Amino acid sequence: MNRLRFPLSGPRFLGIGLAACLLAGLAQAGPAPWFVWRSKLDGKEVCAQASPGAGWAQQGGPFLDADCRKLPPRLLPM
Repeated sequence: MNRLRFPLSGPRFLGIGLAACLLAGLAQAGPAPWFVWRSKLDGKEVCAQASPGAGWAQQGGPFLDADCRKLPPRLLPM
């Protein structure tokens, strides 16, 4: 009698699956930083995570909020 065997079953693959699930929780990405962008045309400033276009130059950042006010914590030199 032939037994149908599944190639990805058994205790060995269960352990690999559990390890993959645990490691996936460690690989979460953080939010993208915010930057101040100034228009080359009229000097207006906006806060955005990516460049609004070719006519804009990055002025400041990175910031943690959409108002471009909260600076990220700095690491102290040892």
